[in-house]
Amino acid sequence: MTPEQLTAAGFRPCAVSPGPYWPGDAFAPLYMRRLPQGPAIYVHCPLERPEEVIAFVGDWNRPQHYCEGMVSSIEQLLSRLGLQAAA
Repeated sequence: MTPEQLTAAGFRPCAVSPGPYWPGDAFAPLYMRRLPQGPAIYVHCPLERPEEVIAFVGDWNRPQHYCEGMVSSIEQLLSRLGLQAAA
């Protein structure tokens, strides 16, 4: 998953951590997209391994949905999070 794919799907770089123990750093940007229902989807993609995604909905400490592993498309990401493609 590339930054371009995430940007095209409505995600934006997120500078504010969604929780006190977020493992992000400068080499693994965090992207965020608000859902119509209120919470947000957060996606963490290491620059050197962009297919190895950590993604979740809601707060890092209490995510409503969570996935980690190989993800190659926005559709696959949303499906693994249990969301519709139009989310």
